[in-house]
Amino acid sequence: MFLNSKIFIAGQKNFVGKYLFKELCKNSYRKIINNNLNIEKLKDIVFLNKFFSENKPEVVFLVGGNSGGIKSNILQPASLMNDNLLIISNIFRLSHKYKVKKLLYLSSSCVYPKNINSSLLPKFLMSNKFEDTNKYYALAKIIGIQMCEAYNKEFKKNFISVIPSTIFGPYDNFADDNSHVVSSLIKKIHYAKVNNKKTIKLWGTGKPIRDFIYVEDLAKGLIVLLENHNSPEPVNISSGESFTINKLSKLIKKIIDYKGNIYFDINKPDGMRKKILNIDKILKYRWRPEYFIDEALEKTYKWYLRSKHVK
Repeated sequence: MFLNSKIFIAGQKNFVGKYLFKELCKNSYRKIINNNLNIEKLKDIVFLNKFFSENKPEVVFLVGGNSGGIKSNILQPASLMNDNLLIISNIFRLSHKYKVKKLLYLSSSCVYPKNINSSLLPKFLMSNKFEDTNKYYALAKIIGIQMCEAYNKEFKKNFISVIPSTIFGPYDNFADDNSHVVSSLIKKIHYAKVNNKKTIKLWGTGKPIRDFIYVEDLAKGLIVLLENHNSPEPVNISSGESFTINKLSKLIKKIIDYKGNIYFDINKPDGMRKKILNIDKILKYRWRPEYFIDEALEKTYKWYLRSKHVK
């Protein structure tokens, strides 16, 4: 349907955007607007207005924003909230102004309320409080979901939203303390190995349960949803595999071949106790993840070894 449409990836510079660009090319999408816009450009309404006016995208993927792990959510709540709200507002307003045919907004599983024991479905959104450690980021990200619904109601726009589990893979942020759980664990465990550290201390109890999505599987899923999903109701996407943080750390330890011991600092926060997405909806579109967690982690670590981030 959109093979000949002009496509703008807002966030092409981040690791999701890189893989999405690659997968779109593989799938014969011929008119991708190649760009390297960073967060500052996506926050600049004057610049973006000129960009939309000159390029006239017909499809927009909003996959860019400011994010991080528990530590950055605790230390930078205003920055995370402000950056994401600006980007969401800018992209939605201009997509409407320049008559974009379809917009796909990538949200976050942080938008789900805490303390839900069953697998998470969109019907649970805003049914309870956010997890305290990421409530400001979550509030900003859920605004994008509500914007899809609002533009559909008022202007009949085909704006859709996707809620991914924790994303990981090559080109993720390994460079600083704001990285997500997988990249953070890979960096810490690798550092301990090469520096002959006998122990590592990680945040929390190790008991929280999470599911994950490898970035290549996510990119393929986003294209499936572009082609098939036309409702403002959000769609979850995940590998369908879930693990405790403790088990995840042991998987990464084995891949890296670290011989030391891992301990958990129970005085540090855990975040949500359990966060597992129900993916029945996207499975109906005949999407399936291609990578099991151990294979995906190994591919990610091999990329990390070749990257500039290794210390």
